[in-house]
Amino acid sequence: MAQFTQHFMARAFALLAVPFALYISFFYVHLAVLTSSGPGDAYHTAKFQMQLLNNPMRQSSFDVHFGDEIQFRHRDTGVYMESSADRYPLRYADQRVSSQGQQVTGAKKRSDNAYWRIKPAQASDEFAQFMVRKQAGEAIPAEETDRWAVHNLDFVQLEHVNTGMNLRTHDVASPMTATNMEITTLALNDTAKEADTVWQIKIDHAKTNATRLQTSASFMRIVSQKHGVAVWTHSKALPDWGHKHQEINGNKKPEDKSTLWTVPRIRGRSASAEELDAMAKKIVKMGFLAKFAELQGLMFRHNNALTTVHPFQSTPLTWPFMVRGISFWTDKDSRRQIYLMGNPVGWWISDVALLMYGGTMVMIALLTRRNVEVVDGIVQRHMLRSTGFIVAAWVLHYAPFFLMGRSLFLHHYLPSSIFAYMTTAALFQFASIMDYPRFALKHWHSNVRALVPSGVSVVGFGILVAAQ
Repeated sequence: MAQFTQHFMARAFALLAVPFALYISFFYVHLAVLTSSGPGDAYHTAKFQMQLLNNPMRQSSFDVHFGDEIQFRHRDTGVYMESSADRYPLRYADQRVSSQGQQVTGAKKRSDNAYWRIKPAQASDEFAQFMVRKQAGEAIPAEETDRWAVHNLDFVQLEHVNTGMNLRTHDVASPMTATNMEITTLALNDTAKEADTVWQIKIDHAKTNATRLQTSASFMRIVSQKHGVAVWTHSKALPDWGHKHQEINGNKKPEDKSTLWTVPRIRGRSASAEELDAMAKKIVKMGFLAKFAELQGLMFRHNNALTTVHPFQSTPLTWPFMVRGISFWTDKDSRRQIYLMGNPVGWWISDVALLMYGGTMVMIALLTRRNVEVVDGIVQRHMLRSTGFIVAAWVLHYAPFFLMGRSLFLHHYLPSSIFAYMTTAALFQFASIMDYPRFALKHWHSNVRALVPSGVSVVGFGILVAAQ
């Protein structure tokens, strides 16, 4: 038992602890070196983004107040929600009829059409007076302005600044997603349908209703009070009548992760030097382990979301036969191409080896039950334990892909192929070495036994393998 414990601990240290330490150290270096803002910031939580130098959240995170003219930017696709005087066509390509309402679309470039005035859902004389003073340019004390801060779960109306229309959703199918609801606008004086224009602001990860909506730092959902759908967009472009913008519609799954928006800016609002210093002092530091955990979760979710059909994707069932490779680069003019595929000879021989192993073990098991010994006991143990361990590793690296719904490619089989080749070597040893028992450790001469790897060499080998 002591020997088993020593072997187990040595393997656990060399094959688990050391590789994990290397893996986590690479992320430590990554996070220590890459400290500035970049194009992938939007994938992270607001707290993570606040740690990055030159990130908009770090530089200009202001409270949003009722009466502000703000923009909405979709977290996943980066488009801005905008509107204009353009209308939806009477009929779409599939002959469905629209409301011919004012278009609300997602534009990749921000413009004046992307500004919306956020207002309380319940109009009041007090707010009207506040707006008159604000639009007149009157200096309003901060204490009075704070009374109109927008909070989590507040009900609001969103008035498009350029056209003077309120954002609306109603029971009409959207242009490209027939299962979702159309997002359009409604005239301010149309009180009969006013319920369609009331939205609730739901700030992501907000713990209380007191959480304030902030520019850049807050991710939120804009959910219809009446219909329960969330404002949502996807990357597919509208036809020419929609200026190739993205469709914006009401998603009937409001809690979906792709329904998150942020407010990138408030018109006329910029930070002073004093405000920038104050914001920097308010930033809550995020530890390495918290950043590491967030990155692992992001990678996991992002990989699972890669479901778009790709011309070179393939199914796990075809990988052992290498039916389809992957084209990484093609130049039609020079007829050159970079194409990933395995060595057909070795690849297919390893498939045969796996089948032979299964057949051999079944045959040995059947003959053993009949008290027929065709293979030496030492050989049987080697085939069952050592080679069996390799085959089990092949299965564990290969089988999980059958449960995945994302796009899969031949390169996902490469870790499994290593164990398939090792199985080939083991089967070659089984078939070609006649005096197999001579290689058992208990038969070795003491001088040869000295060649057995020491604990230090095992650790060194584990480090080399993990670094590959």
